[in-house]
Amino acid sequence: MTHILIIDDDEISREILAENLVKSGFDVASAASGEEAVALLRSRPIPIVICDWEMPGMSGLEVCRWIRSSALRKSTYIIMLTARGMEHLINGIDSGADAFLTKPFDIEIIIDHIRLAQRILAA
Repeated sequence: MTHILIIDDDEISREILAENLVKSGFDVASAASGEEAVALLRSRPIPIVICDWEMPGMSGLEVCRWIRSSALRKSTYIIMLTARGMEHLINGIDSGADAFLTKPFDIEIIIDHIRLAQRILAA
């Protein structure tokens, strides 16, 4: 079973995404902040991370940079979610995100990206 970490300070977005991913057969953990996510990832690596860009404290970009500077850098696929437009794509990718999707999200597109992440991580 594929393990996924959702990081989003918006409880409703986090719960909707988690509920849909669980229904699709994924094992889901969640964190309400970047700091909480880093603590969780230190305790158990999770291969796929779906991270909101804008959060108080540690932003999604900072979480990406932390993952890419840690031992998890090659074994974690990061999907960045944001309400920001595509003009911010370069910043997200430069910070270490593997995919960049805008909110409101389409669950089918997120699942497609998860399937891509599974293939990449298995290679």
